[in-house]
Amino acid sequence: MSGVHQALSTTTDNRQRLHVAVQAFFDFIEHDSQGYRLIFENDFVTEPEVAAQVRVATESCIDAVFALISADSGLDPHRARMIAVGLVGMSVDCARYWLDADKPISKSDAVEGTVQFAWGGLSHVPLTRS
Repeated sequence: MSGVHQALSTTTDNRQRLHVAVQAFFDFIEHDSQGYRLIFENDFVTEPEVAAQVRVATESCIDAVFALISADSGLDPHRARMIAVGLVGMSVDCARYWLDADKPISKSDAVEGTVQFAWGGLSHVPLTRS
């Protein structure tokens, strides 16, 4: 998930950050679909070592998003983390659905739809930095 970390550091514009992070999830699932399916669509994910690695990767993405939300919003840590968990979960789940449904729309449309939905909610999070 290093793509997410790199994506988040490319800009200070929050809508663009959201877009590049969602794009990174879709890119990972599309470009490594066999790896994604191997991990998430069989019994390996219930193996303690595999589950731990998936958890670490997910938490790493959540931590990166959390740090930006905390810095930009001034929200208390629990609220900021809740938003980060939601954004990462939504991005991953939308990308999984898109792949599992055999890419019923273009990737760019799927990414933009996910971003628009997330941004609608994010636009209501207070921004304390100037």
